[in-house]
Amino acid sequence: MYSGYFVGGILTALVGLLLLPHIGFRAMYAIGALPLVLVLPVAWRYLPESVAFLVARGRHDEARSLADRYGLAIDDVVPAAVPKLEEADRLAGIRMIFQRTYLLAPLLFAVASFCRPAARLRAEHEQGGCARSGPGGPGPPDPVAEPGGAGARRSELLVHRVGLG
Repeated sequence: MYSGYFVGGILTALVGLLLLPHIGFRAMYAIGALPLVLVLPVAWRYLPESVAFLVARGRHDEARSLADRYGLAIDDVVPAAVPKLEEADRLAGIRMIFQRTYLLAPLLFAVASFCRPAARLRAEHEQGGCARSGPGGPGPPDPVAEPGGAGARRSELLVHRVGLG
C-alpha cells in the first residue's frame, strides 16, 4: 500500500502558490478544469467498456470481440451468472449512505459545506458588504479561517459534541 504525498499534488500546490497572485482564483479554476475538458473526450472515445459491463448490459458480441482483442478468456473475466443491473440496484449505494448507520457523515458534510459560506456572508453583511477589490485584497475577516473566530469555535464544538475529536 502506498503512503505519502503524490508528486502531482505537491507540484500542483507549488504551481498554484506561484500563479495565484498573478492570475487570480478564477483563472486557477479554469486551469484546474483543463484536464477534465481535455482528457475526458479522449478517454470517452478510446477507452473501451469492460467485458463484464458489456455482458451485464446484454452486449455479448461486443464483449467477445473485446475479450479476443485483448487476449482475455471471457469466462475468466465474467462469472457464469452475471446479474442484470436493475433500476433498484443502481440506487442501492445512495440509499446505503442515508441509512441510519452512515447518516452522520453526509449530514456533517452538508453542515460543514453550508457553515463556511454562511459565516462568510454574515461577516460581510456585518461589515456592510464585501469590500474585496480582487484576490487577496482588503475585505472582512473570515470567521472560520481565523484562529479562534466564531466559525472555528462552532466547528470545534460540533466535532467534540459528535465525538470525532
